Amino acid sequence: GLTLIGVRTRKAVEGVNSSGGTFAQYLKGVQLSVNPSSKLSLKAIYASAYDDQDSISNYASYLKPKKSEVLSLLSEAKLGKSSTINLESAFGRYDSDKTDDNIKEVKDNAYQIEFSSKLGKLNYSLGYRFIGKDFVSLANPYLVSDRKGVELKADSPLKKGITLKTTLSRFKDNVEGDIVPTTTTDYNSLALNLLPPKFPLLNLSYSRTAQKSNELIPSVDNSSDSKALGLLPSFGKTDVSLNYQNTKFEDKTGISSNTKTDYYNLGIRREVSSSIFILGNYGETKLKDLRVNQETKSENLTLESELRFLKNKAGSFITRYYGADNSGSQVQNEEKTLSFRFNYNLSPIETRTFYKTLSLEYRMSRYTDEIDNLNDYKENKFLALFSTNFSGLALKQLKFWDLRKPGPQKVSIKERLPRIYLTSPVDGQYVNTETIDVNGTAFDEGKIVKVLVQDREIKRPPEKSYAFAQVITLNEGENVIRVSAENSAGKSYTESLKVTLDTRGPDIKILYPAEEKVKESKIDLQGSVSDMSQISRITVNDIPLEITPSKEVNFSKEISLSFRENKIFVEAEDILGNKNREIVKVFREEEVVEAPVPEVEIPEMEEVRRGVPGKPIVIIDGKELKTDVAPMIINRRTMIPLEETIFDPSEVKYKVLKEKDGLKAIISGEADGKEFKIVLFTGTTRAVINNKEEYLDVKPFSIGKYMMVPLRRIYEEIGYKVNWDSEKHLVVAEK
Repeated sequence: GLTLIGVRTRKAVEGVNSSGGTFAQYLKGVQLSVNPSSKLSLKAIYASAYDDQDSISNYASYLKPKKSEVLSLLSEAKLGKSSTINLESAFGRYDSDKTDDNIKEVKDNAYQIEFSSKLGKLNYSLGYRFIGKDFVSLANPYLVSDRKGVELKADSPLKKGITLKTTLSRFKDNVEGDIVPTTTTDYNSLALNLLPPKFPLLNLSYSRTAQKSNELIPSVDNSSDSKALGLLPSFGKTDVSLNYQNTKFEDKTGISSNTKTDYYNLGIRREVSSSIFILGNYGETKLKDLRVNQETKSENLTLESELRFLKNKAGSFITRYYGADNSGSQVQNEEKTLSFRFNYNLSPIETRTFYKTLSLEYRMSRYTDEIDNLNDYKENKFLALFSTNFSGLALKQLKFWDLRKPGPQKVSIKERLPRIYLTSPVDGQYVNTETIDVNGTAFDEGKIVKVLVQDREIKRPPEKSYAFAQVITLNEGENVIRVSAENSAGKSYTESLKVTLDTRGPDIKILYPAEEKVKESKIDLQGSVSDMSQISRITVNDIPLEITPSKEVNFSKEISLSFRENKIFVEAEDILGNKNREIVKVFREEEVVEAPVPEVEIPEMEEVRRGVPGKPIVIIDGKELKTDVAPMIINRRTMIPLEETIFDPSEVKYKVLKEKDGLKAIISGEADGKEFKIVLFTGTTRAVINNKEEYLDVKPFSIGKYMMVPLRRIYEEIGYKVNWDSEKHLVVAEK
């Protein structure tokens, strides 16, 4: 494949600044990628930059070349199933003088090699890098030159949701040592990332880096600690991201300031319709210099709208930036940007067979310095990107240069192979129907005389543009579809793609509980779901779980159990609509505990009525509970009516609401210094207790205007101890 890049930037500076005017910057380049085999990938990149303002964007102030070029050769080779070798060699040159009359050309190179592999769950890589003293990179203007060194990286999951990453390196600076002595520096970093399984929307991370040179008086000796917290909640069609990061930097050499940085970020993405999206992002950074106790604050606001139509899309966004220090006298500026982007997927018809994508962007910026207006400027930028694909050429191994005779290698039309464009299906597609339509067109400068789909010939008169359609039958799993075309010169070409047939529902495995019998009132149901396509939805007892769609998903859900048998329904669905259901049966055993009746002051025995089976007497804080509807026992649970007499109105408030499906009770108050809220519904064991969904042992129901609710569950929640006297059929509750 071949990618062409072209950028032209115009900058207009307004005001009394003597360097004002209009300047142009240009960037052009080409990237060529070749895959001779499935295990080898080659890539070549050439780019050049020209700036008539003598200041190519983003370079450090001490290096402002007028012209700059870089050529990079990259290769990637796969060794076995999990090992890879990456090699990159780059050559760069630039004009170091600012005038055309006295141009001084500087050249240098750089290269790096990296070996990466996997050992069990451990991923690791070992690399070596050398950057010449005068090497300049257009892609990375902050690359440290005159350096060489080795680096070891490793990462591994420690436990479920916990990942550890580490980096160790040793590098030498000022390698030539002609002006500044060569120094050796040791660098190490450690990063810990935590994704709690029970809180899939929460992300916690900690990282520490340190580096120190080996000199008697180190020129480099610093460390950095960073802690980050992220939340990713969703509300319908609105996705929200909340992030906070705290970083402390300490430099023991005294060269740099010791700083503390706090970063806050809020992002919102709203789907207005299937083709219109609105995005917003606000960030705030507070940087405090601990040596001089001075704080700098900056804000960034981005608003973006995106309009998608058919397979193409266009969008626009506005960015606002503002920065100021604590006194407002040193830094106070503002930058506003308005940008329009347009992406278009070009149809590869005859005249544009090789073109894939056209991308255009126009950006307008205005910078205002409220302290010194000499720095004010306006900037207009235009970017155009074309992507082309030469995979249909008649070259088994792509060569653009013949070493035996200099000059570009020419390809005769007679040597060309037919070209095939498939409109459906798409390579890598997943389907759940056993038959599929294969549609496309074959092209040739001569004529296409034959087209075969899965070795079945489609017969029709020869043509330059040969459209075809064929229905084929798929097997369960991965299928390779091959389409071949032959031209009038007898040359043939085959295009292949992979389509996976998935008609089976996801595979559900329950990891816990392993035993059918438990004694706990609550269990943490744990399991995993896998599918050859992608899992889109998991429900437990018809309640959707928050998941990230993938081919394998681990889940966890807290379940409240009633006595005896409980049935838990786990259902999973993949992106194709295939479903599977697993029923988990858990038997909760009752624990027989002979609990003594608490010593409470109750009326004289001759005044206390003994309860009878099914109709107990309820004693609350030493007083018999009097209600319009007598308490009753249902499924071994005492049910009482919600009346004013059952609670102390100064501590507990309640209300009963009528809904379409029955009654709804809301009970709230404060117990043991903590607020509580209980929401119950008639006809279901589902309840919401302190904003958490739980399940009761028995369903609330209604008798006349009263709602009958389980006594023990409510009174224990509001700070009471509840005991049962089986001889007298008494329920005794006390604080």
